[in-house]
Amino acid sequence: IGPDKCTVFGTIDDDYPGAGQDLRGVGSLSQQAAWIADHEAFVSHDSGLAHVAAALEVPTFVLFGPTCPFKNKPPRHATVIRAKSWMACRPCQYDGWPECGHECMERLTVEHVMEKIASEMPGLRTQPV
Repeated sequence: IGPDKCTVFGTIDDDYPGAGQDLRGVGSLSQQAAWIADHEAFVSHDSGLAHVAAALEVPTFVLFGPTCPFKNKPPRHATVIRAKSWMACRPCQYDGWPECGHECMERLTVEHVMEKIASEMPGLRTQPV
């Protein structure tokens, strides 16, 4: 995911200081895996690092927009998080959606993600400071 596409991390870091780390371009894959293994949970978009976290048996929360979670989610230790409402255009990862305004990602709010994490891991701090 390119830097122009990553605006959610700043929002999360503003409300939950120190709760996350943007791993784009940081260290090697083995260094990233070590960082992930040292944490209580991992939240990511549909990515290779989500599969690494799940393989390390770290509770993993994978954000899905246009891609198909049944095809792409890690096979174990992962919870799928999608926008709350159904959308006729999903999944569109193969042919795209000509009129796509990325509504599937716009509807996926930080609050929704944190609610899902809180329901799966009640002891984890999921309220803003």
